[in-house]
Amino acid sequence: MLLLALSFGAAAQAFPELDGLEAKLHIRPDQKKQYDLAIGATKRALLGVGLAAVQVKDALAKELAKDYPDFEALVRKQNEVLDQTRPLFEEAAREWNKLIKLLDDRQAKIAQAWLHDNLGRFLP
Repeated sequence: MLLLALSFGAAAQAFPELDGLEAKLHIRPDQKKQYDLAIGATKRALLGVGLAAVQVKDALAKELAKDYPDFEALVRKQNEVLDQTRPLFEEAAREWNKLIKLLDDRQAKIAQAWLHDNLGRFLP
């Protein structure tokens, strides 16, 4: 579980490179609105991961400070924060799927590779 908390924190801090993605994809004006929706949903999901990492880290510190830590409580907390962030990543996945339908084959391959490389462990 500690590794999960650390991976959450690392993911939130190592925000995927989004600035160059739009140029790399050569987003056309007719794709721009959906691209912005996908990026916004992605940022919200990653922010949720950062907040979840803080919650898990706080719970971990509180439990470890006890004479008899309740490790099952930590597992419950982990599951709780995962349940909180899951809908954010589901929303991001929906927005990316809508965008990919608007992209040509070259753009879609670039977008899918970026998603796999940067968010593959988070997207459903």
